[in-house]
Amino acid sequence: MNHQDRLSQVADERRHAARMAYLEEDHRRRLLLERYKGQAAHYPLGTIGRLRSMTTDSRPAVLVSPLSLGGATTGRVAGLIHDALRQIPDFSRYAALHTGAFVSDGGASRLIEGSTGAAEISALEFPSHPAVLVYFEADGDHLNAFAYLGSLFPTVDGLTGFPIRIACFGWDNWATVGQSGEGALPIWQYVNMRELDYPDEQIIAAIVGWFVLTCVEMYWQLRGTAVNLRHIGGPMPGWADAPVQAAGASPARPPLENPAYGTQDVFACRVEMEVMELEQRGFTVETLELDRDRVALIVSADDLGVSFVLDAGFPATPPDVFYIEDTGPEHLELDSSIWSPDRTLLDIVEVLG
Repeated sequence: MNHQDRLSQVADERRHAARMAYLEEDHRRRLLLERYKGQAAHYPLGTIGRLRSMTTDSRPAVLVSPLSLGGATTGRVAGLIHDALRQIPDFSRYAALHTGAFVSDGGASRLIEGSTGAAEISALEFPSHPAVLVYFEADGDHLNAFAYLGSLFPTVDGLTGFPIRIACFGWDNWATVGQSGEGALPIWQYVNMRELDYPDEQIIAAIVGWFVLTCVEMYWQLRGTAVNLRHIGGPMPGWADAPVQAAGASPARPPLENPAYGTQDVFACRVEMEVMELEQRGFTVETLELDRDRVALIVSADDLGVSFVLDAGFPATPPDVFYIEDTGPEHLELDSSIWSPDRTLLDIVEVLG
């Protein structure tokens, strides 16, 4: 019982931290909107909110910035990444790839400038929405590829987004070093372009594409949906296979066989995502631990009250749903044959509301 109480306390602390982070993000977005009113000419996407209206479902948004190398701005690498991701069967089913978003000035495209620029675009275009924003930073003769992961994964400290380096590319005598990060995302600490007999742009595009696919896979798997976008033996068809394999990537594991997470992790992350999604829509959510394998979520707003009972099989199995009608309490039993893990508790609440 003491252990269970401690787990409940940790869960409450994480939800509170996440709630505060989302409130802070909303406040920051308001400040950014005020600031950019007089600086629209410098906003990389031209008009604020161009992409926000396109994020109407739970698919993660993917945005790849042009890069500046040798003083010149080019969208060639971004274009190759776009082309590679489009070749992946079902990619558009699980992620929304945004192309043509960046404004051009005199033939040179604007770009995301560092983690600050990525965090601002994430807050302005994808507030409280899962997003992968890829950007690049040149450091002498090295090129670093980064991703800003906004609202993609629950974090211990409640941050809504954070940057992570995908890889460092260089043209010197250092040996290529492939090293996994602390989680399950593939990280290349350094890639020596001289070691690989492929065009530089294709190598960069292949590795970045592999990283994006991994992010999208993990997002859905933590929501309980088995997704395998990376084909065994290579991350994408055609030219992108060999460069990534040569840079040290191992073949993708089959869905849900990654040792970095298990069934309990999926259940805990999914419940946390569900709670935050409901709270972001203005509902009050109370969590009640029923026993070791079951949790109840009591959702309320104005005259609406819905209770969910989730067991360890959720989201593979549907929740039990209880709500109040004029005639009294009702029990909604969902047919498991029509239930799928990509459905959310918010979907049910909105139907009952």
